[in-house]
Amino acid sequence: GWLHSGDVGRLNSNGTLSITGRIKELIITEGGENIAPVPIEDVIRSELPAISKVMVVGDRRKYLTCLVTLVQEGSDQEGYTELLDGESKKKFPDVLTAKQASTDKRWMEYVQAGLDRYNKSKHVVSNAQKVQKFTILHEDLAMTDGCLGPTTKLVRGKIVSKYAAEIDAMYA
Repeated sequence: GWLHSGDVGRLNSNGTLSITGRIKELIITEGGENIAPVPIEDVIRSELPAISKVMVVGDRRKYLTCLVTLVQEGSDQEGYTELLDGESKKKFPDVLTAKQASTDKRWMEYVQAGLDRYNKSKHVVSNAQKVQKFTILHEDLAMTDGCLGPTTKLVRGKIVSKYAAEIDAMYA
């Protein structure tokens, strides 16, 4: 039998099924390739422990890009201040805000190095899965602005709308 769950998965070599995301989260590139963003985001986050969140973008686009947020003072439920906190604050202590980090050469190199490691990893099985560009957002994503749902999952449509200018700039 079968059941429409809305999940996307893959059959592993040992015969087990792994869930890789949700159908509504699936990115379909300009070239027609279907890409599950969550596994990509998980790998990028593991490569970059000083970041807070990452969201891969690329629906009906030529290549993938991503929005990156840094750890800031505050919480997902209450919202954030502009000041960096936690691992983001420790990475480059003289960079105090995400806005400063978004133009700081060291932060740019740090994030690019993490993306390069992801792009060269075994997780990338086609060129369409490579992340070409990124933007560090000036604020972390929170429930207060509708960018995170009640289970702290990304609300992709809201994020794409809110940061349309930043996304378009990566494709200009």
